[in-house]
Parts: sequence; C-alpha cells; structure tokens
Amino acid sequence: MTAQELHALLEEVRAGKTAATDAARRVIDAMSAAPFDDLGFARMDTHWHLRQGSLEVILGLGKTPAQIAAIAGRIDAHGHSLLITRATRDAYDAVRAVVPDAEYREQARAIVARRGDILAFVEVKARGDYEKAGFSLHSRQFGRVARAASLFLAHHPRYAAHSLRFDAVLVVGLWPRHLPDVWRAPE
Repeated sequence: MTAQELHALLEEVRAGKTAATDAARRVIDAMSAAPFDDLGFARMDTHWHLRQGSLEVILGLGKTPAQIAAIAGRIDAHGHSLLITRATRDAYDAVRAVVPDAEYREQARAIVARRGDILAFVEVKARGDYEKAGFSLHSRQFGRVARAASLFLAHHPRYAAHSLRFDAVLVVGLWPRHLPDVWRAPE
C-alpha cells in the first residue's frame, strides 16, 4: 500500500464510504505481505518505500533485459514508481512490454514510470564509501540537476503541476542509499 493509497483509504473512512474495520483489514493485509519478493536472480525489497519513504532505484548494469523487465513488472504490480538507471534501449523495449507507460531517457540511460504526484530529479554519486559520496554533492551538482528539471518541464508541460523534489542516490558497493529531498530550489 502506497502513502497515497493509505491517504485515500483514510479519506474514505472519514467520508463514511468505507468501514473502519474494512480499512483496518486492508492495512493489515498490505503490511503482512512478504517484505521480499524472490525472483530467483534478484531479491526485491517490497517494503523499501515504507522504510525509506521513496522509490527503490534499480541499477540496470549487469542485468539482462528480461531480468530488468521482470523487476519492473513486480515494482509496477505493487503500484510504485519506477526508476532504472544505466539501462539500455533493449532493456527499455523489454520493460515496455510489461509497463506500457514507461519512458526511456536516452541521455540519462534511465527508464522511468511515475506513480503519484511527486516528480523527483536525482543526482547519483558512486564512490568508495558513503562519506566520500556525500561530500561529493555540491551546489554545482544541484545547479545541473535544477537546469535538467527546468529543461524537462519545458519539454513536458504536463508535469508542471507536480511537486518537485531533488534527491541524491549514493552508490557504494551493491546497495545504493537514497537521500530524498537533499536540495531545495530557490523560492
């Protein structure tokens, strides 16, 4: 259950459209779902968004298009936004078969599918340790990400009403660390 789904459910209870006992059952069912989904070649963390408050970023490097499509299909089935980095055009073609509204960003080599009303722009830093990765985030990177956001919105005005967020992902070894809302755009 996503945060938006929970808010909608609570609104239904408040408006008298859903009984509190039915809402409680739906929340318990969602929370008791297995926190991991084993695909054989990858073990997906289906509760990442609950613990981290953000989407899980998938590194496409080293995965086949079929593996990336399987991961994307599971993420989409859970109703979560999708971000796959270092993705190829072949991987995108495979993902489109299971997530028809996915988009490929050629220059960024990223596959995205948005769910909800937050549009996050992400700076990714790969370093030997998290401290070095964190210290590599400077105002210069924010300026670059903010310019990319402005350019994206100029080319895609349908997203202009969405809330913008500027995130960072620090990659050290196999497990990236997502830092939501690390920069604020000037007012």
